[in-house]
Amino acid sequence: MIDNYVPAALDGDQLKRIQELEASLGKAVLAVSPKPEYATLTPEQVAALKTAEKELGVTIVAYEN
Repeated sequence: MIDNYVPAALDGDQLKRIQELEASLGKAVLAVSPKPEYATLTPEQVAALKTAEKELGVTIVAYEN
C-alpha cells in the first residue's frame, strides 16, 4: 500500500543531484523510498482511473501492493 512509501532520506550529494535534475527539467521532482512498482492496468482500469481523476480534480497513481 501507499503507506509503505515515504519521501526518500537523501544525503547531501543525492539532494544536490535531485536539485540539479529539477533545475534541468524545470519541474518539481519527488523522490520516494522504497522504489514503487507502478501497477499494470487494463485499458478499462486506466479509463476508470482517468474518470476518477477528472471527478476528484487530482492526479492518481496506481501502485502494485
